[in-house]
Amino acid sequence: MTGSLAGKKLVRVIHMIMFTVFFDQLSKHCILGLRNLNMDMLPILNMKIVWNYGVSFGFFNNPGQDQMLLCGISIFAIILLLLWMWNEEDEEYVVVGAMIVGGACGNLIDRIIHGAVLDFIDFHILDYHYPTFNWADVFIVIGAIRIIYRSYCMSAKDLTDV
Repeated sequence: MTGSLAGKKLVRVIHMIMFTVFFDQLSKHCILGLRNLNMDMLPILNMKIVWNYGVSFGFFNNPGQDQMLLCGISIFAIILLLLWMWNEEDEEYVVVGAMIVGGACGNLIDRIIHGAVLDFIDFHILDYHYPTFNWADVFIVIGAIRIIYRSYCMSAKDLTDV
């Protein structure tokens, strides 16, 4: 990769990471300003403040030393993703990788500042509530789905080209 291409890639990555972190942190700042939030937005969507001390499905849901471990794991994952993105030539992979890194950074900022991640989007159908989440989680999931989908499509294309 030439210097100018590497520079353009770096600028795109930084912009995407900054956008996702800014959007996530701004939304959380606005939600925190509403204190005691518990609003029904739509028949399938509520807004409520939930402090998540763990990860998905309640793992490590213990304030204290688990937070240090989760911060360390997050930093390690962010570094691995950044290294992967730096070596990746496919621009779409790089952009969605930056979405994942931005989401991870947004949640890491929460852990460092608050000792937990602020979740506030409560999606539900009837009495089944999906675990409450935030915009950082949305960016992470969309990025991961896009990478998996694109990898699958590329693998299928390679098989048909044989």
